[in-house]
Amino acid sequence: MALKNYLTEGTYSIVDNVQIVKSNRHLRFNLKIFSDESMKVELAQKEFEVSSHMSYRAVLDTRSLPPENPEAGAMYLIGENPQGDWEKYRGLFAIWELSTPHDNIPHWTCWGFGPGEIVYDVKTDSYFTQNHDTLEKTIMYPHDDFRIWDKWFSSDKIFSSTSNLHKQIYLYLKSLRGFEGASSC
Repeated sequence: MALKNYLTEGTYSIVDNVQIVKSNRHLRFNLKIFSDESMKVELAQKEFEVSSHMSYRAVLDTRSLPPENPEAGAMYLIGENPQGDWEKYRGLFAIWELSTPHDNIPHWTCWGFGPGEIVYDVKTDSYFTQNHDTLEKTIMYPHDDFRIWDKWFSSDKIFSSTSNLHKQIYLYLKSLRGFEGASSC
């Protein structure tokens, strides 16, 4: 499969080394970008892995002040200038939980990001990583979001009589930022 005009006018891209494991819903493929259709000068290459078996910590929101009546298990990301129970925990996760099954005393438990950890923000329906020092968020586009798999690579789409895997990869890539102008060759 080839795509034209991926990065700039005139570039030429191909998808190859496509591997799919239907039983565990996993797809892997390479995207190669060339300077033109002669494919003599390779500009870039990226391997995509799409799977429906990853999970991320989900935060309800980024806040500086704890909510008044949180539900058990509610998780937030503590933002700039934290106040109240969160005063000393800028940039950390906060989850509302019971101390132990015996005392039923709710409280906030706080902890930091793991290296390279990707977090799902429920409020904005987006994924991000965060620099702990600056609290700068970097939006991520994980390819293993189960919704992406179900939308583009479900078995009924890939193995139907009216579709094929390369067509689904093409449609999936067109949905990503930067691929909007790609056209199939």
